[in-house]
Amino acid sequence: MFLRELFEGPGRDVSFALGRLNPATTGHGLLVEAVKQGPGDAILFLTERPAKLPTDPLSPKEKLDWARKSFPDIKIELAKNIMFAANDLYNRGYRSVTFFEGEDKLGKLLEKYNGVNSAHGFFEFEEIKFQRLSRNPDADDATGMSASKMRQAVIDGNFEEFSKGVTKAAQPYAKKMYDELSVILKAAE
Repeated sequence: MFLRELFEGPGRDVSFALGRLNPATTGHGLLVEAVKQGPGDAILFLTERPAKLPTDPLSPKEKLDWARKSFPDIKIELAKNIMFAANDLYNRGYRSVTFFEGEDKLGKLLEKYNGVNSAHGFFEFEEIKFQRLSRNPDADDATGMSASKMRQAVIDGNFEEFSKGVTKAAQPYAKKMYDELSVILKAAE
């Protein structure tokens, strides 16, 4: 342990994102790369929502396992929602946050509840910055990849299409994930 960590805790800056990633895709990989380029430490939070067919077929544990295989070079954790993630970061000593999101909705909650003690806990960041990321749902590359497209490929029985959305790091596990999702999604039908 470094003296700085002992007396100051983690760096005061953190870049983070929150998402369902059900399952994680190459499109999410663009988000991960952006978070890693942000100021301070980089953390990706996954929502702890229980599995709910058809849009959330994976349990939190399964999502976490798949995301860690997909993105082995970023810290990935579970959080109930954005408020609990913020409370967790504040309790770790972070005072300046940069939040990466695709739609401008969760960031507003960070601003609204900054300094407010409520059921989600408490956080009072000195600085909250936002990075809005865009995607093109019609694109054939990673900018258009989504978990919905991957789930649809499984429903269609198209492993080749599914594997296009799997990150390079997770390719060795792609068939296993495809088979697991196939069983889960077939049960939903």
